[in-house]
Amino acid sequence: MLGNSCQDLFNYYKVNFIHGLIKDDCECYNETNTDAYIAGMSNETPNKEVSKKPYVFINLKRLNKTFEDHLLFFHEFMHLSFRLHNWDINKEEQIITWAELETIKTIKKLNKWKVKNIKHQATQAQAIAEGVVYVQIILTAVNVVTEVCKLKALET
Repeated sequence: MLGNSCQDLFNYYKVNFIHGLIKDDCECYNETNTDAYIAGMSNETPNKEVSKKPYVFINLKRLNKTFEDHLLFFHEFMHLSFRLHNWDINKEEQIITWAELETIKTIKKLNKWKVKNIKHQATQAQAIAEGVVYVQIILTAVNVVTEVCKLKALET
């Protein structure tokens, strides 16, 4: 699950308390790209009426387009992988490999979503004929494509 702030996690599950954390504290926390009330979390569902499955949550506000983003995803997927493999340390390679593959798959999806969103913004900018805004969007698109290419290079 990806959210634009930690509040999205509370709102999704329709709860005010989640695994020791309080929604009111989250709402008044000044989140930045370097500090967040919840950067990521993996745990059992706090509301079985919404979902019966364990989850991974990543706060998109906390991402910085660095290797640390990948580590955050991997860290949370490792928690989930242990749970899915019944905490069996004899399955160490399966646990790690599953978390690696989920991290790669999720980062790829996130990058595709960003590229689609930027293309939509570029279309809007053309219609408005805002030359400066259009250039900024194109430059952002180039940066995202560059990051995607770097990820693909890391995979090989």
